[in-house]
Amino acid sequence: MKDRSYILLAILLSACSTHSSTDERLTNSIDSAVVVPDVQVSEKTIQGIMQSVPSPLEISTMIKESGGDYDRGILNKVTNASNYNSTFKKSINLGVFSTDLGYINIYSKSSDALSYISCVKGISDDLGIGQFFDLKAFKRLAENNNNYDSLLLITTSTFEDINRFLKEKKRSEQSVLMLSGGWIEALHIALKVHEANQNEDLKEKIGEQKIVLEKIVLLLSNYKARPEVKELVTDLEKLNEVYKKVEISYTYQESVMKEVDGVLVVEDQTTSKVTISDDQLKQIRSIVADLRNKITV
Repeated sequence: MKDRSYILLAILLSACSTHSSTDERLTNSIDSAVVVPDVQVSEKTIQGIMQSVPSPLEISTMIKESGGDYDRGILNKVTNASNYNSTFKKSINLGVFSTDLGYINIYSKSSDALSYISCVKGISDDLGIGQFFDLKAFKRLAENNNNYDSLLLITTSTFEDINRFLKEKKRSEQSVLMLSGGWIEALHIALKVHEANQNEDLKEKIGEQKIVLEKIVLLLSNYKARPEVKELVTDLEKLNEVYKKVEISYTYQESVMKEVDGVLVVEDQTTSKVTISDDQLKQIRSIVADLRNKITV
């Protein structure tokens, strides 16, 4: 399968706007615990990791194409949002809910989308980043479910603005938590759907997450001074132990030049083969279920 990757924060993070001042929201969102100094992570490192994570839109599209039916029951309940009283829980679940919103959009479930938009809006406002979200743009793009490129573009732009803002405010840890929550939820959904339909392409995509997981653990490890992050890293390292047994081999081929919309682009022709056993998949499913339950309760 050819490797396709896009920047993740959730395809439909561009859901809200706020008129409250950033400084006021920032004050309200800071935990009462001692603030751990922000760790400086290079822009190159962050972007490299982000680009290795498949977007929720990509995974959701594959899920739908695999024959998976829409299942609201596998998503995080919006009622859980009221339980998230710490910056850690708000940040990681903003990623979770955003992935859910991407999944909902693929299946055109507008009634569910409204409640998830409201949920994402509330959490983003609490974190002081609501000013980066454009509700009108979200609605316009969400109405056209085939407009994936524009959706990806606005998501990428939005996340870059958020990431820049959070780093300036020495809050880059929150960017990483949002990324991690979104990735965990996407993997959770893929595992649930594969359990039901046993689609081989989806199984391969699950196996490919071995590479993504290693990078997320590496990035999160920079923030292990915080007890919540340390516990999250410990749980992800358990998952990583299973993923180490998954084999990924590559067949390298020369890149080719293609014309896309009048512009020459380089297309990577390298392919990969993932070998993941049913037992490994079972272990991954169990660990992810426990981890996902822990971060969403």
